[in-house]
Amino acid sequence: MFMGKKLSVLCILLLALLPKAQASHIYGGELLYQHITGNTYRVILVLYGDCGSTNQQVLQSLNAAAPQVQVLNASPTPIATLYLPIDTAQSDKEVTPVCPKDAGSTQCVDPSFPIPGIKQYVYHDTITLPYTSATWGFVFTGNLGTQVSAGRTGSITNISFAQGYSTIYLIARLNNLNGPNSSPVYTTIPTPFYCLNVLQQYNHGATDPDNDSLAFAMVPGLNSGSAINYIPPYTAQKPLSADSFQFNTLNGQLTFKPNLLQRPLVVNEVKEYKNGVMVGSSMREMSFIVLDNCQNKPPNGDIKDYGSNIVGGVHDGNNVINVCSGTPQVGFNLAPADPDNADSVTLTTYNVPPGANITISNNGTPQPLLQFSWNTTGVAPGIYSFYINYKDNGCPLSSNQTVAYTIQVANPYTVYTEVLSPTNCYHRAGVRYHLSGGIKPRRVQVSQNNSIIRNFTDTTGVINDSLASGTYTLRVFSEFFSCDTSITFTIADSGKYPIPPTGSSNQYCRGDASTPPAVAPVDGATLTWYDEQGNQVPGAPSINTSVPGTYTWYANQTVNVCTSDTAVIRVIVYDRPDVNIRNNSGKVCLADWIYLEATGARSYTWLPVGNIHETRDGKPYGIVTEPVTYTVVGVDENGCSDSASITYADIEKCCNFAYPNAFTPNGDGKNDRFRPILYGNMEEYEISIYNRFGERVYHSKDAKSGWNGTYNGRPCDVGMYYFYVKAKCFTGQYEEKADAVNLLK
Repeated sequence: MFMGKKLSVLCILLLALLPKAQASHIYGGELLYQHITGNTYRVILVLYGDCGSTNQQVLQSLNAAAPQVQVLNASPTPIATLYLPIDTAQSDKEVTPVCPKDAGSTQCVDPSFPIPGIKQYVYHDTITLPYTSATWGFVFTGNLGTQVSAGRTGSITNISFAQGYSTIYLIARLNNLNGPNSSPVYTTIPTPFYCLNVLQQYNHGATDPDNDSLAFAMVPGLNSGSAINYIPPYTAQKPLSADSFQFNTLNGQLTFKPNLLQRPLVVNEVKEYKNGVMVGSSMREMSFIVLDNCQNKPPNGDIKDYGSNIVGGVHDGNNVINVCSGTPQVGFNLAPADPDNADSVTLTTYNVPPGANITISNNGTPQPLLQFSWNTTGVAPGIYSFYINYKDNGCPLSSNQTVAYTIQVANPYTVYTEVLSPTNCYHRAGVRYHLSGGIKPRRVQVSQNNSIIRNFTDTTGVINDSLASGTYTLRVFSEFFSCDTSITFTIADSGKYPIPPTGSSNQYCRGDASTPPAVAPVDGATLTWYDEQGNQVPGAPSINTSVPGTYTWYANQTVNVCTSDTAVIRVIVYDRPDVNIRNNSGKVCLADWIYLEATGARSYTWLPVGNIHETRDGKPYGIVTEPVTYTVVGVDENGCSDSASITYADIEKCCNFAYPNAFTPNGDGKNDRFRPILYGNMEEYEISIYNRFGERVYHSKDAKSGWNGTYNGRPCDVGMYYFYVKAKCFTGQYEEKADAVNLLK
C-alpha cells in the first residue's frame, strides 16, 4: 500500500447521511473473546475508524460508544446483552502505516492534512456464562450504544445497498462443552490502502492462544444477521476485481493484484478445531481502498521469489513447506528487497513456532536477510503458521504487508488394502485403499511387473479399485512431500465361481435310446456330479428310459479354488400314448371310402401317405382298391408317439343295383328321396328323371345323391315319373336302366 502526496481527495471517505445516524466511516472491525476463568469470558470488539476531515464527529462517537454485543445460544433470542465499555489505553490510537517523517501529517493529527489516517478503538467486557454449550455465539449487531451505529461506508463498490445503508454485523462462536476456549486473535493491524496494478499481500496473522488447529475462509459480510448481497460478478470468495487472486485456506494468505479503482468489502472468518471438533471462531471485516497514485511498491517475502535454499522440506509454491515428521533440520533463507531499490525494509515476526529460530540481519536496511531454522524432531504433526510483517520507510505512507509462512509437519503416508469383494476366480476383486498421513492431495500409483497400471489423486483417504488376481505395488507420494510410501500386496483368487455349469433338463419317451445328460463346464473347469440325495457320483449318470418318471441330479464346476453353485439337471421319462384305431376290419367293396379315426393321442398321422385323403373338414379317408394296411402314428402333448394299424384285404367286387318304384318326399325323414340302391362303387354314374310331358326335372352324376321331388325349387305333382340310369362299377360292369317311379305324398 504505497501512495504519493496526492491523497487528499482519494482517501477521504464520504459520510453517508442515513435516516438513522451511522458511523459510516468505519473501515472495519473484528470480534473476539478470551477465556478468563471457569465460565467467565472477556468479549472484545475492535473497530477501525477513518480520520478523514468529515469524520471527526464519527471518531468522537466511537470514543463515546458502548457497543452492544448479544450473547446467544442456538436461538435468536439473546440470553444476555453486553454494552462494552471502551478501553481508553488502547483506543483513539492511530495505526496509520505512515513513515516516521510524516507521522505528524496525517488526518488523525489534523483533518485538513492530505495523508489519510486510521484509528483503532477497543471495547471489552466480561460475562459469566450460565452453563457450557456447543452453540454459544457473541454477536455485535452494529449498535454502538449511542445514536450512532456502525454503518458501512456507502462508497463500498462490491455490495448492494438495497435499503440505503448497511451495518457491520460480526459473530464469534464458542463451543466450551469439553473445556474452555479463547477465540483466534489477530497479530497484525489491517491497513486497507492498496495500489492499482501492484501485487499485494493481506493476512490477519491469526493465531490461537490454545494452540488449536485453524481453518481460514472468506465469508459473506452480514447485515442484521443475514448475508449481504454482492453485486455480480463479485462474491464473498472473490470480492474484488484483480488480474490474479489467491486465497490460502491453510494460513489465510490473500494475494491479489487489483486491476481497477475500487473499495471492496472483504470479510474473513477463522475457525479453530480441537481433535476435529470446531471449538471457536472469530470474524474480521475490512473495506479495502485501491488507489492509483502509488509511488512505492511493497517489499515481498514470498519464498518462491527469492530462490531460497530450502532444507529438510518441500515448498509447494505458496509459502508452505511440507516436512516429514522427525526431520532434524528444516530451514530456509529470505533476502527481501524493496522493489524501488531505495526504501529500507523492517521485518517483524509473529507466532514463531516454539523451538524454531529466526535470525534477521541488516533489519531496517534496503537488504535485510532472514534465516529460519527448526529441528522438528519430536514436533507433533500439524500446521504451524507464523507471520512476517514487511514495512518499508516509504513516504508519506509506508508499505506494510504481512505474509504467512506455514511449516506443515506430517507423518509419512500409511496405507493398507482391503478386499471388498473376492475375484470368485472369474472377475476382478473389489479393492479399497485406506490412506492416511502425509499431505493432501495424495498421489497414488498401482503397478504390476514394473508397469504403472493405475493413477489416482486422493483427498478423502479412501480409494476404491478393482484388480485381477496377482501381486501389485502401491506407492503413495506427493511432489510437495519428501516422504513416500510403498507396499506390496497380493490379490488371491477366492470366493464362489459365479457361473454354474451349463446344462438343460432332458426329456425322453419310454423306451428311447438315451445318452448321459449334456452339461458343459467352462474351459479348464472340473465338473462334479451328485445324485438326488446329494451324494457325489463318479461321473455323468446313465439314464434308464424303461420306467417313466422324473429323475434329478446335480452338478457344479470348480475353477482354480472356486466352486460354483450347483446346476439342477432333471431327466423326465414320459410314458407313450395308447393309440387305438376305431375302424373295424372286414369285407369291403372295391373302391369303398374308409373314414379313418383313432384315439389316445393329441395329433395323428396316417400312412401310407399316397392313399390318404382328407375331407373338407380335415377328416382322413382311404379308398380301397386293393389290399391295404392303414397305420396311424399318434403323438401326445409330451412329444411321445405310438402307432396302430388296420388291414383291409377281403375286397369284394360289388356291383348290384335295385330300383324303388315309389317315394314320399313329405319331409318325415322316411323315403324322402328317390335314388337307386347300389351295392358297389361307381366309376361312372348318371341319372335323369322326366315328367309325363318328357320334361327333365332332375339330373345328377353323384351316385350318393337323390331326387327330393322338386323342380326349380317347387314340389312336383303326385304321379308317375320316368328315370334313366347309366353307370359303370369299379369292377368294370355296366348298368343301363329305364323305368318309372311313383311320387306319392
